[in-house]
Parts: sequence; C-alpha cells; structure tokens
Amino acid sequence: DVEDVVPLGVDLGCFHSRDRDRARARLGLPRDVRLALAVGRAQHRKCADLLAPTVAAAGHDWRLVVAGAGPAPAGAIALGPIDDDSLAWAYNAADAVLFPSRYEGFGFVTIKALACGVPVVTTPTGWAATLAERIPGYRPLVVAPQVRELAAALRRAVDGELTSAVGAASALVRTEHGLRQFRQRWQALARQVAGPRLRGSA
Repeated sequence: DVEDVVPLGVDLGCFHSRDRDRARARLGLPRDVRLALAVGRAQHRKCADLLAPTVAAAGHDWRLVVAGAGPAPAGAIALGPIDDDSLAWAYNAADAVLFPSRYEGFGFVTIKALACGVPVVTTPTGWAATLAERIPGYRPLVVAPQVRELAAALRRAVDGELTSAVGAASALVRTEHGLRQFRQRWQALARQVAGPRLRGSA
C-alpha cells in the first residue's frame, strides 16, 4: 500500500511568467500565429500521434511547436531537447501548452507551464486529475485524449473565458509546488518515518 505521496516541486526562480513577444524573439518563433507547445518524448503514451491532428483541427491560425527528443510531426517547429532556462522561455512563448497523455505518474509539464501562467490542455491523468478537482473552473481544459475534444479545449484556452481559472491554477502551483514546499514535505515525511525508530533507540 502507498503510505504517502509527495507531489513534485518546480524551480519557481526559473519557471515564471515572462514577456511573450520577447520569448518568441529569443527562440526565433513566429509572432503572427497562435502557438501550441508540446513538451516531451515522441511516444504513444504521451499521445504524440494526437498532437499534429489536434493543432490542425484547432484552426489554420494555430502552429505546433515541439520541445523534446525524437522526431517532430511534419509541419511542426522543432526546438529539440532544450535546457530548463530555454524551456521556460518556450512555455512563455506559447499561447497554450498541449499535453495530452494516456498515462502520467505526475505530469511535470503541467506544473511548469502553469508556474509560467500559461494554460495547459491536458488529460485527466496524474496530477491533472487533482487539478480539475481543486480548481473546478479548470475542468474544460482537462479532456479525453481525442482530437476533437483536445482541439476544442485548445480554442477554449485562449478565448478569455477561462482566464480566472488558469490564474487560480497558476497560483495553486506557485503556492504549493515550489521547491521549498517539496523540501518541507520530504522533511516532514522523514521525521514521520524516523520518529518511532529514534524513540525506540532512546
């Protein structure tokens, strides 16, 4: 049985909101289209097969940008593997992050993007399921791994109706999922586990 779960933390000194135009200029990305950023390995589990069809279904004004190892879909802008600083700029360059997944233990991409204040379209796997429970207004962006639903959610992410929900999700990440909170949770768990042993040896 699982005794406790320590949610991951993100470096808030790196992953934070930055100017979108500056981010696009820094990475050489176009300014005149909507950008959907996909981050991660090109795997079936990560729904790599759904990325290009979803962005195409979202509309002609959308363009897919991919950061990570493996081949990018045809027509996508490939950033390749990039370090955390460049990745933070990539999140900020995006209008939305597209992160469908058939399975996630947690979903690091989601908290990094939200720490940057960028909406994430994702599926109810890993921490995203908890996010939809904690912030009910965010549920329209947590959908089944199907092209039609993902494309509709991508459009919803930028129509302005969910701005407050995205802001609440970002605030949740910045309040509960920084490295300081991550460290404190592990320290508390260590004291809980070691406490009985230390008392027994006294």
